[in-house]
Amino acid sequence: TSKIDTAIRSWKVAADQGHVSSKYNHGVMYEKGQGVFQSYKKAAVWYRKAAGQEGHADAQFNVGTIYAQGQGTRTRTNCVAPG
Repeated sequence: TSKIDTAIRSWKVAADQGHVSSKYNHGVMYEKGQGVFQSYKKAAVWYRKAAGQEGHADAQFNVGTIYAQGQGTRTRTNCVAPG
């Protein structure tokens, strides 16, 4: 078992127990594809969990960036831009 596999398992256990930084770290792993298959959708899920639980500022920023770039979300082609 590699160090990254051990870290992923440890962070998952901690995240499931409510540890905010572990939720944020899961988001980073999925966004960057570190030790897991890259997935903006899963990254956004973990970032939202960290952002919502205790207002984790980096998680709030990262999920906002993912959404602003249209990653990890469904796109709506029939929307009118404001302004």
